[in-house]
Parts: sequence; C-alpha cells; structure tokens
Amino acid sequence: MFKKIVLLSTFASGMTGLAYQICWQRYLSFLVGSEAKSISLVIAIFLCGLATGYNFWGKRTSKVDSKKSLLKLYGAIELGIGAFAILFPLYFDVLKSFVYNSPNNFFIDLTVTIFAILLPTFLMGGTVPILTSYFPDTEEEINSGHAKIYGLNTLGAFLGIVVALFMIPELGLSLTLTLMGATNLIIGIIFFLNLQSGTIQKQNDVPQIENLFGDKMIYLLVAVTGAVSLGLEVILVRALGLAMGMSYLVFPIILGLFIIGLGLGSLSLNSIKEVKVEFLFKELAKIMLLICLIYLVIPFWPGWINSWNVRLARIDQNFFLYVLGIFVFVGIFLIPLVYSFGRILPLGYNLLNKTGKNYGEKCGNLYFANTIGTLVGSLLFGYFLFFLIDLDDIFRVCMLLMLILFCFLLKLQGLKNKLTLVPILAIIITLFIPMNRIHHQMGVFRNRSVYPLLNFSGIFKLNMQLPVRVLSFSDGPNNSTTVLEAATENGLPNRSIMTNGKSDGSTEGIEDLSTMSLAAIYPYLFNKNQGELQSAVIGLGLGITAGLLGKLDDVKRVDVLEISKTVIDAEPYFRQANYDLGLNPKIKMEEIDAFKHFANDRHQDQYDIVVSEPSNPWVIGVENLYTPEFYELVKKSMKSTGVFVQWMHLYSNKIEIIHTVFKNLTNTFSNINIYYGGF
Repeated sequence: MFKKIVLLSTFASGMTGLAYQICWQRYLSFLVGSEAKSISLVIAIFLCGLATGYNFWGKRTSKVDSKKSLLKLYGAIELGIGAFAILFPLYFDVLKSFVYNSPNNFFIDLTVTIFAILLPTFLMGGTVPILTSYFPDTEEEINSGHAKIYGLNTLGAFLGIVVALFMIPELGLSLTLTLMGATNLIIGIIFFLNLQSGTIQKQNDVPQIENLFGDKMIYLLVAVTGAVSLGLEVILVRALGLAMGMSYLVFPIILGLFIIGLGLGSLSLNSIKEVKVEFLFKELAKIMLLICLIYLVIPFWPGWINSWNVRLARIDQNFFLYVLGIFVFVGIFLIPLVYSFGRILPLGYNLLNKTGKNYGEKCGNLYFANTIGTLVGSLLFGYFLFFLIDLDDIFRVCMLLMLILFCFLLKLQGLKNKLTLVPILAIIITLFIPMNRIHHQMGVFRNRSVYPLLNFSGIFKLNMQLPVRVLSFSDGPNNSTTVLEAATENGLPNRSIMTNGKSDGSTEGIEDLSTMSLAAIYPYLFNKNQGELQSAVIGLGLGITAGLLGKLDDVKRVDVLEISKTVIDAEPYFRQANYDLGLNPKIKMEEIDAFKHFANDRHQDQYDIVVSEPSNPWVIGVENLYTPEFYELVKKSMKSTGVFVQWMHLYSNKIEIIHTVFKNLTNTFSNINIYYGGF
C-alpha cells in the first residue's frame, strides 16, 4: 500500500516542481529581466540546484539503512520545499528591495537568482535518488523501480505545466505557489510520520548488464544526451514560434511534449523483460534518424500551421481546437524522438555497475551528470551559440554531438553492424542539405488566407514569389530578425523589419511612419520642461522615434532600451529614415530588458520623456511592459513634470487586453490623454 503512496507522491512532486519553475521564472523576470541572458541564468541556477541536490542526497542514501529514517528524511525535504513556496512571495519582496537599490550588473543578477531558487531546487534534487533507494524490495526491482520513479515524476511535471497555465491567470502567482506548497506539505507530513519497517540495503548482487563502457562513460552518455535534448528543445521552441507566432503558448507546447515523451519512454522499459546493451544503440540510432526527419520538415511547419489556422477561420471559438491541433501535429514528429531520449537515462542506470548498498548513490550521480549536461545545453544552445551561428547551424551541432557519441560508444563496445550506416545518413542530411528558411523570414503565420505563391504550392514545396528581397536575416539569443526591401512607385526602396516573422515597421508605410513620428512629437510638445531634456525609448524598431527625439535641439540624451541584439545590429539598414540614429552621439543604445532598466533606483527622477513602443502584449517576454508594476517603475523614473507615451495597437488584439492596459495606466498616472491614429 505504501508503495502506491510513494508512486503517487513521486507524480505529485513532479507536478509541483514544474509549477514552481514556471512561477519562479515569472517572479524573477521582474528582477533580472526577460531577455535570453536572464532566462538562461534562471534556468542555469535551477539546474545547478537540482544537480547538487542529486549528488548530495544520492550520497546520503548510502548512509541510511532504515526505510523509516529514509522516508522521514524525504518528508523533511518535502516540508522544506512546501514552506519555502508558501513564504516565497514575502521573501520576493525582500529580494526586490535589494535589487532595486543595487547596481545593474550580471553579478547582482546571479546573486539574486542563487538566493531566490538554489535552496528549494537543491531540496527537489532529493526526490528521485531517495525514492529510488526506497522503492525496490528485491535486487531485481532496482532497475525497474527507478524507471517507474523517473517516469511518473516526469509525467507529473506535465500536469504541473497544465496546472500552472490554468492557475496563474485565474489565481495569480502567490495563490498558485500556496496551493502547490500545501501539496508538498501534505506529502511531507505523510512521509515524516511514516511507520515503515525494514532496511533499504540489499544483501545479494544486483543484476548487471554486460557492457564495456564503465561508469564514467555512462555518465558522459547521459550528460551529452541531456545537453542535446535541451538544445533541441530550444531549437524547436524557436521554430514553432516562427511558425505560429512567438506567443506564450509556444514554450508550454514544446515543454509539454518533451515531458510526455520522456515520461512514457522511461515507463516503457518496465515492459522489457531483459534489457541488453544493444537497446542503447538502437535508441541512439532512432534519435539521430528522427532528428534528421525533424530537420527536413521544420521549413514546412509555417505553411502547414497557417493552413490549419485559416481553415478554422481565425475565430475565438476555434482557438482551443487550433492549439490542440498544433499540439497533436508537433507531437507526431516530437513524441517519437523524445520517447527515445526518455529511455536513455533509465538505460544508463541499468548499465551502471551497482551494489545493494550504493544503488541510490549511483542514481544521484547519474542524475547529477545528466543535469550538468542539460545545464551546459541550456547555456550553450539557448544563449551563447546564437551569438555565433543561426538556428539551423545549432541543429547541426546537436547532430554532430550525437554522431560523435554514437561512434565512440560503438568503438568501445566493439560493435560493427548495419547501425554504422546511421551516422553516414545523418551526416549527409544535416550537413549537405541546407534548410530553406524563407517562411521563417516572412512570417507566414500572419497570412489571412492560403495563397499558393505565399505559402506553398504543394505539401512539400516552398515557393515564395514576392516582390521583396531579404537584406538581412539572423537568429539571436532573444529572437530572429529579418530586414526586407521592396520597390515603390516613387523609386525609393521600402525597407521593413520583421521580428520573429512579425512586421514591426516599414520606412514607406504612412501608418507606421506617422505612429513612430508622433510617438516622439507628442511628449515633446506636451513637456513643460525647457532645455537638456532626458528621454528614453523602449523598443528600437526602425529607430525613427529615437532618431527624431535625438534631432531636437533641447533633447540632451536619448536612452534606447532594446532587448534584442539582432534588432540593434539591423539599425544601419534604416538610417535614411531614422535620422542617422546610429551616428548621433546623444543617442545611447542599450541591450537590456526595459523592466530591468527602470527597476534600478539610479534612474529615479531622471527622465522628462519616456516612450514605450514594445511589440504586442501577447509576444513572449513583452507582457511585463504592460503591467502595473512596470508603470510604477516608469513613474518613479520620471520627473514630476515628465510625460509618458504608451503605443498600443488595435489590430489582432482583444478588447479585454486593451481595457486591462488602459486600467493599468489610469491607476498609475493621474492625467491621461488617448489619441487614435487612423488614415
């Protein structure tokens, strides 16, 4: 009976852990920002906490004999996690007061993130090694018991995504944390008061699977596959965002599919009576072939998804069906791949040389290696490599790592069979077949109808024939940016910028030009201060707003706050329209999240003019710039006579969102004027 409680608790612990990750990420975005650097930092510390926890608690299991004592230890860990979660909103206020009075630098962000989430994630690292140590009654159950613990914990994490997505909008972050924390407290009480008898140590030999790897090679195996799986997750989030629009739904869809696949893959090993080392090579071969398949079909995703969207008529009543269809569609390609990834970790555990006294410690070591791999993958593939290469090249790096690992393991094991053909095929596909990214550049997801020439003339044909040419296209840590040029009747080239496939302005469009120009002129005309005005512009775009402000004689300084390096790099293409912004010494461009910039107290009472022109509120990473918290920070950073301008689009927007933004503005600023531009 208690084993069922353990399995249920494993599932529930996975649920709360993922819900915490989403909540803490949202909280910390207010402190360290929403740019890729800050997100990578939060993920890195989260994974560091888990890794050290796996290692520490795994070693502790080899020093505990009694089942009762081991479960009491686990109960104490769950009580600690639950208490921390419930008290986190109060703790966050302390951290916030520290950050808002500190210099803006990476060391401060690192320190805050460590203090915020290292302790609870360290405690979370105890779940799998401790419960893996308790669960088996016989030596034969050690490997299968671990697969159950890992699989159910992972599937619980999927429920955590669903719970967080529904709870946070309805209940808020604080109450969501409280309910999840209460779940951990209940688990903790049950385990802390357990009356189990017996020991966890096994006297007979643990069944071993013959292999020539050695434990260190197995640790390297799970580290590399962990890094590659994280790299693929990052790539697929970006690819899906370019196919359906970079909304808040993209990450949960990919993360949910990854978690389902990992959980099902792990649990599937329970149905195999005799695990052999050859299974590992088959799974690695499947992974490489499926990576190749996804590499080949990714260019067609935008056209397929837009076709689905158009056929649902883009109406609100069909939105759930639209998202469900994308979930199923992407899952067809992704679940088989992640299913095989989900088998690697339990297979690695099966291959380890374990004894009846150290199998819990070996579990902790294995998860430590795997988590270090995912940590490296999150930083390397999610941030640093985007400064050097584009998304398709990062895909190739992932494949190259898998090829090297596969060939090295084959050599160690001395196997020579038809599986050796897989690396050759993978090299041919990923290295010699270029990825056609025309749909990533053009933003097909915004098309209202399926045009054969705009989308595709066949299910596997890309045929973009538009009167435009691509001047620049690059993937950065935060987004992908395209610069397009089209001929006009007056002979002047019309240049536009697209961020993640969405147009963010053009040099010849009268509506764009008037909006960007008036965003600079309005606050200047209404400002009561005279001479040496300090101003800030949130969102660079084409640079017209900031460039126009910089041309005004009594504007002393213009701080341009842009979250994306690729947008900053594209600025020279628009100097004919943005008043030579990049050559104006009064204009200072900073690659930073605007929320993070204004949160710093050194900007208090600094600005006479602040103009906010971020992308749409539904774009991931932008939502914080429409919140009451952000408007309070802007107000604090302006002089008492300062003027704040908020650009707000009406197209592709819901009236509820517009009302919310207006409410947030009116609750913060005492005097509001609303201007509607129409032509």
